[in-house]
Amino acid sequence: MQAINLFADTVQASTAFKAMSPVTYDGALAAADDLVYGVAFVDAEVGDQVAVAVIGTAQVMLSTAVAPGDGLIPDGVGGVKKIGKDDVPFARARKSGAAGARAEVFLLPQ
Repeated sequence: MQAINLFADTVQASTAFKAMSPVTYDGALAAADDLVYGVAFVDAEVGDQVAVAVIGTAQVMLSTAVAPGDGLIPDGVGGVKKIGKDDVPFARARKSGAAGARAEVFLLPQ
């Protein structure tokens, strides 16, 4: 599995989170209704400077099964889940994946 990073940036972590977690513009672990800035490359503690993938593809952990093209939102605990009817995705699944699996996603700027 790969990740093709076209643009990465650094944020200061305002909460702790694990690598592959969706992160907000202000460096917090993203909740389902948050705007997502990118996906963290590494684990972070509060105050750490952390690189995040912003444009391109990224590796994430799935909390629900997905099919190619499914829209994804944060699950609030460091993974991603399939969107509901009224949700705005921050990423789309590149391939099918089972809940609990690692997957590559296409990032969608928010």
